[in-house]
Amino acid sequence: MSVLYGQWGRMKAWFQKVKMRAAPTSMQEDVQRFGDAVRERVRLHIVSQDLPWPPLKHGTITAKGHSAAYMDTLEYYRSIDVKVSKTAVFSLDMLVGPVGEHSGSGLSMGLLASYLEYGTEKILARPLWRPVLAEVENMPEFKQLTDLGARFGFGIV
Repeated sequence: MSVLYGQWGRMKAWFQKVKMRAAPTSMQEDVQRFGDAVRERVRLHIVSQDLPWPPLKHGTITAKGHSAAYMDTLEYYRSIDVKVSKTAVFSLDMLVGPVGEHSGSGLSMGLLASYLEYGTEKILARPLWRPVLAEVENMPEFKQLTDLGARFGFGIV
C-alpha cells in the first residue's frame, strides 16, 4: 500500500506538458517589443492629433495657449509605460497605459485617462485608447501572441 494518494503518473505528464508550454524568454521579448510598438502608436496619435476628437473649448485654448488635446506639458505622453509580466507558468500579460500621478491635479494618470477617453460633465470625450485597440487587434503580431497565450491590457487601469 502506497502512502501517496492520487494519480501521480498523470500529474507528472501534466507537469511535462506545462513545462513544454512555458513562456520562453524570446516570447517575453516579442511581447515587450509589441508593447513598445503600441506605446509608440499611442504617442504618434497624440503628437499628430489625427484622431477625430472634438475641438477644445475656446476658454481651454486660451488658458493652454494652444488647441492640441493631450499636449499640455507632455506629462501624459511621457507617462505611457509598458509592463510585461509572467502571470502563470505559460502566460504573459502586457499592459500599456499611463502610470504615475498628474502633477497639476494630483489625479492618477489612469483616472485622468478615463476622463479623457470617456469624457466628463465638463470635458468632451477624446478617445485615444479605444481607436488604438481597434488598430492593434488587426495586427498579425497581436493574433500570433494571443494564440501563444499572451494577454493584453490597454490604456485605462
